[in-house]
Parts: sequence; structure tokens; C-alpha cells
Amino acid sequence: MSSLTETSGSAYSDSPDPIKEAGKEDSATLSNESPWYHLRKEATTFVSQTLQRGRRNLWHLTASRVSVLLSSAAVCTASIHQFLKNYEELSVFILTGEAFCGIEAVEFRQKLKAVCENYFTAFHRQNVHVSDL
Repeated sequence: MSSLTETSGSAYSDSPDPIKEAGKEDSATLSNESPWYHLRKEATTFVSQTLQRGRRNLWHLTASRVSVLLSSAAVCTASIHQFLKNYEELSVFILTGEAFCGIEAVEFRQKLKAVCENYFTAFHRQNVHVSDL
């Protein structure tokens, strides 16, 4: 058993410590003069910009699909309770989307405003018609 320990011990003592070697490489790559530092920085910037564009694209795609749903006639026939619940959820959706991609959802807010105006016009028209009967 002692010969095994001696053999194992000597084998590990002759090879360089991988953790120390990694530390040496990291200190070399973190130096501002290192080409690896510049390459890593450029790659990180590129990936960050690509993800940012992807977030915006995903937000625009999602918002446009929800906007199509808001164009449905079923929106104006919902009960006032359901409409207000939908409005509250859409407000949270907008805030989440804006935080997700970092841009304001101006077009989607305008669409939601128009849907609200149409709903309340239809709601009041229906209630005035009912009260006339």
C-alpha cells in the first residue's frame, strides 16, 4: 500500500497543478494588453448585442400576436369584470415586456388604448340602449 501511495504521490508532485496553471492563464488573459482579453471583450459585446436584438424581436413578435388577439370582436363582448381583468393583465404584460427588452411599448400601448375606447363606447351604447327599453 505504501508503494502505491508513493507512486501516486510522486506522479502528482511531478505534474503541474491545474488550478495554479488556470490562475496564471486568467491573469494573462485579464491584462489589457493581451490579445485574448480583446478577443474575449469583443465576443462578449457581440453576444450581448445579439441577445439584446433577440429580446426586442421576441417582444415585438409577442406583442404583435397579442395585438391581433385584441382586434378580435370577442374583446368588446366581454363582461366589464372580464375586461378590467384583461386590462390589468395586459398592463403587467406591457411592463414586463418593457423591462425585458429595455424599450417602451408605445405602439402596443396605443393599441390597448384604442381597444379600451372601443370597449367603453360599445359598453355605454349597450347600456343606453337597455335603459331606453
